[in-house]
Amino acid sequence: MPKPLDLSSDVRPNYAEPGKKLKDLFDEFLDFAKKQDYSGNYHDYMCGYHLYYEADRLLKGIQATPEEAHGLLFTRELSDVERGFAGSFISAVYNKSEAKDIFYNLEIKVSNLAYELPPDKVFINRGNGYGLSGTRAKGLVINYLENKKLRGIDSGFEAKGSVVCYGAEASAYYVNYDDDYVETGNTKFSLFEQKLMIRGPCGNPQIHDGIAYGVWNGKCTDTKSVSKEEISKLPELQAYIGNLKSKFEQGRLDYNIVVETVRSLGPEPHEKIKQDIVDILRRSGRNV
Repeated sequence: MPKPLDLSSDVRPNYAEPGKKLKDLFDEFLDFAKKQDYSGNYHDYMCGYHLYYEADRLLKGIQATPEEAHGLLFTRELSDVERGFAGSFISAVYNKSEAKDIFYNLEIKVSNLAYELPPDKVFINRGNGYGLSGTRAKGLVINYLENKKLRGIDSGFEAKGSVVCYGAEASAYYVNYDDDYVETGNTKFSLFEQKLMIRGPCGNPQIHDGIAYGVWNGKCTDTKSVSKEEISKLPELQAYIGNLKSKFEQGRLDYNIVVETVRSLGPEPHEKIKQDIVDILRRSGRNV
């Protein structure tokens, strides 16, 4: 069992000196990334498919640790643009490594960490690695952001796994197909100012202290919500929401509790939560 995450302020940055081969490949990757044309294709820019696949190709047969990947960020002074690209390369190292629990606690702002994170891995961020973290991820992404006072955190674009954000509202992502905005992510749990927000595949409505639930049907019209006032009138539902909130609150100090809570909900947490709520409402005599 991994040790609980130390959330104290004196945690040393987790990086190690990378080897020359890894440095050379990182330089080659950044040169490739800067030559790409992103004009007029915001979706490809956001997803970064080709960047990740190029990083994966370059790293074929290379074994490195997440700490060595983090060390790359200190090997050269990166521009803002390069910091956005760098995350794809570092993610490829993450995914090829044997590490299951991957920590990022550097104050270097890097986008697109935990890209395509495998389902058996967990990405824990308590540094500046939250921007676009978990793009297309199947694993679990946890952003610890209490001290950053941020809203609308961008995390989990086209993700299949769950995203947990402490201290910031977790943005839902949309992709425009024929003028229909389609939310492509999975369950997002956000604890912001001590309030709990749980969202499934649809981004609206955003319910603080209550819960929104629903299933994807093409245009998000199946999303339902239960307000805080309604929950207070249904003891069973109040206990259910309270139990979830309590577990996630404990997860502020021990990421293992977050992992256990999310995984206890099965492979599709949003569907599990939706069905649990529907069952409770039906038992209470509500027409759902």
